[in-house]
Parts: sequence; C-alpha cells; structure tokens
Amino acid sequence: MSIKLMTDVWDAPAFKGNTKLIMLRLADFANDEGLCWPSVSTIARKCTVSVSTVKTQIRQLIVAEFITVKNRLKTTSEGKITNDTNYYQINMTRLHQVVLAAGEMQPGQKVIRGQKTLQPGAKSGYKPSIDPSFEKNNPIALVV
Repeated sequence: MSIKLMTDVWDAPAFKGNTKLIMLRLADFANDEGLCWPSVSTIARKCTVSVSTVKTQIRQLIVAEFITVKNRLKTTSEGKITNDTNYYQINMTRLHQVVLAAGEMQPGQKVIRGQKTLQPGAKSGYKPSIDPSFEKNNPIALVV
C-alpha cells in the first residue's frame, strides 16, 4: 500500500466517482513504485462495482495516461498457457502533476493535504445548542 499514491489520488480533481474509487483501489494495492497486479474481479469485488465497469474505467485511465497495463501469461499444470492477472503501473509523475496543477499543493508551500481553505473555523457564527436541557425556561427534571 502506498499512502503517498493514495493521497495524490484523493487530491486529484481529474478523478470522479468510480474512476476515483478504482484508482484508490489500485493505489491501495500498489507498492511505492506504483506497481500492482490485482485481478479485475478482485478490484470489482472490493469496489462493489461490476467487472465491466472496472474494465471501462481502466481503459479510460490508460487513455488518460494515468496507468499502463502489461499482460501476463502463466502456464497451467497441464502445460497450457493462459492469461494471468495484469501488471498495472501507476504513472506517479502524471498523477503528481495533476495534483500540482489543481493547486492543492504548490512547490515550497506548506499545506496540509486535503485542507480546502487556509482560513480555519466556521463563518456562520455562533449557533446555540438545540438540546432542550440547556433551555433556561424549560428545565428538565431528572427521573430517579
């Protein structure tokens, strides 16, 4: 699991909905170099989406150059050559560039990732509690 990759995926505005979910799952499986090899059915099961949704989203991620895929083959015990799970390589440079371009993190700027504003606190002002036990005119008696 690569926390840095997952953080970049969370902060990348290029991903929405199922695309973000599938990229997060790939980043969760990936090592620090961005390499992973989960099966499409495992991704679908973990993301609670269909296999066809995973395949469609992966094709879109390949076209957008966020990932590259290398097909793997395996030899069965009977000597047949069949497909194995694919290698997925997350393009960490492209992903990081998208995050930088979005303004989430500028070089040299110290910003807590995920923080949307630099101004802390609510702007709506004070809101009194709606708990009736704090009302002065309506005291609640304790039942013992």
